[in-house]
Amino acid sequence: MKKNREKVLFYKPQGTQYEEFLEDDFLIVLQTNEQREMLNLFGHDRICIDSTHGTTGYDFNLTSLFVVDELNQGVAAAFCISTRGNHETMCAFFNAIKEKCGEIKPRTFMSDDAPVFKNAWSEVMGLPAHTLLCSWHVDRAWQGKLKTIKNSDKRQEVYKQLKTTASELDETTFESMFDCLIKKLMADEETKEFGAYLCTYYGNRRQDWAYAYRKHCNINVNMYLESFHKLFKYTYQDGKKNKRVDRCINALIRYANDKWQDRLTQLYRGKSTKKTALVLPRHQEGLKIEEVKKISISEFHILSNKSLYVVKREDHKGCDRSCGILCQECKICRKAYSCTCPDYLFKGSICKHVHAVCIKFADDREAAENHVSEDTIQPAGTLNNDLVISTKPTKVDTKEPQIEDNRIDLSAQLLKMSL
Repeated sequence: MKKNREKVLFYKPQGTQYEEFLEDDFLIVLQTNEQREMLNLFGHDRICIDSTHGTTGYDFNLTSLFVVDELNQGVAAAFCISTRGNHETMCAFFNAIKEKCGEIKPRTFMSDDAPVFKNAWSEVMGLPAHTLLCSWHVDRAWQGKLKTIKNSDKRQEVYKQLKTTASELDETTFESMFDCLIKKLMADEETKEFGAYLCTYYGNRRQDWAYAYRKHCNINVNMYLESFHKLFKYTYQDGKKNKRVDRCINALIRYANDKWQDRLTQLYRGKSTKKTALVLPRHQEGLKIEEVKKISISEFHILSNKSLYVVKREDHKGCDRSCGILCQECKICRKAYSCTCPDYLFKGSICKHVHAVCIKFADDREAAENHVSEDTIQPAGTLNNDLVISTKPTKVDTKEPQIEDNRIDLSAQLLKMSL
């Protein structure tokens, strides 16, 4: 436990008085140096937060703060173990981070359905550009309340209409659809209770859960944290509740160190991830698209699955480290183009429509190639300042005589982590 003291940003033991906390309150905030680096590097983009129970025998809350890296993978940036998850506790958690890392201004802040995270973050760090609710948590809340509609057929119909409304991408159309749905629900005695619930708890938070307001946020669900909760409980704690909190703390530090070593390995070897593995399938799907219409040098219309999608070439000069996902065949990063399809808007991938544009207009792509030059696209397994993912299976040549300086740095860090 002593070796982990430098990782403690804030500690309030039980049996002591501190500001607005109760005497029986317990609170500890943890962050490793590597987590601090990740928060400073990626905290400006997407931040996810969620809490879980059952990590200690005292049923304390474990609140985890995650960022999303250049490979669209969730990375733990800080942990908080506490007896309560109220506004004061979350403010203390975020203030401890602020004192160590400075003010963090994310473009997107995602949490579960509880407003405490958003309110506390806004008070300490300021209101983010986008505050989103996890779609999975919202859907679970809706389905739980839909049980108040006794008629099963009517319940299924209401759920279908609600999901269709939530998935509408045009803001004006969504607002009209939602207002009409509320009126319809309130006019029927069987659905009136659910209509009142929907209006009260979600009517004034439409921008937090509707798809129309989360375009280009590149995130839709908090599955990074759900995956972490499952891994931590059943792998690092063997599915057991530890009576001693220090064992939970040691497990968290061990998890953070393991994930940091995994990250260094991925950067060093160019290991494929779930997100980067989608590049080649999307490219192959793009080969099958035939109806691509060029509107201008920077705008293209594609008819796919009876829907019209608009692909635009963005003013993105060069590929920086935050891109992470590249298509070596098309010689573009995911920031070079934008598309109106859900795959691009919510998953942050290079969708098949973007690939189709690059394939069909390969001879007329001089402006596009300015986004990512030939020097930027490196063979898979080679690391400069950017991680490059190849769409072709490639083996790393361990006998390669030329080694980049930053590869030596990564090797040193890997060796240090293994000691």
